[in-house]
Amino acid sequence: MKLILKAVCLAVMAILSGCVTQSGIQSALQEADQKYQLQNQTLTLSLGERSFDFNQQQVMKALVTSFGQYNMAVLNIDSDVGYLVAEGDPLVAPEDLKMLAEGHIAYLNELTEGGNPWRYVGNNMVMRATVNIFEREDDFVTVKVSFSNKVASNAGAVSNAIFSDLLEAMYKNLWADLDKQLFILQETMTE
Repeated sequence: MKLILKAVCLAVMAILSGCVTQSGIQSALQEADQKYQLQNQTLTLSLGERSFDFNQQQVMKALVTSFGQYNMAVLNIDSDVGYLVAEGDPLVAPEDLKMLAEGHIAYLNELTEGGNPWRYVGNNMVMRATVNIFEREDDFVTVKVSFSNKVASNAGAVSNAIFSDLLEAMYKNLWADLDKQLFILQETMTE
């Protein structure tokens, strides 16, 4: 009887002190994942495609260089088909990633009832970029890029959804760097 009373007292103290349950954590993750998946569909449709006045080979070279500058390794490339897969760090500077991730963590903590179980842990994300290049006419291509994410964690609850602020920043950085690489390529070809 004393053991049952102690267990009940501990349970009541845990509830009153704001302990977070595993189901509360999982619920917060599911809600955030649903929100991000909807936002990311819109972002990918609006930001995930660009056209360039270059041929497929030139754009492929520029993409390999752009991904390399962000520590993304090219895993698979087929320049005849216009397909490339790269994997590695997110396409943002580490300090920007930390700032964006802390905003995401604050949002998860708001969603989680009973406390703030979420903490920022750096270097636990692996991004994968899948690129398709479509030739439209001579020296004119359309590039489509999609991103996926894998989070390494020893916690039971893990979200692989890319938070929307990060996805937007990665598209912005990729397109800016690709523009720069194509400009450099064009300048070296005219010399």
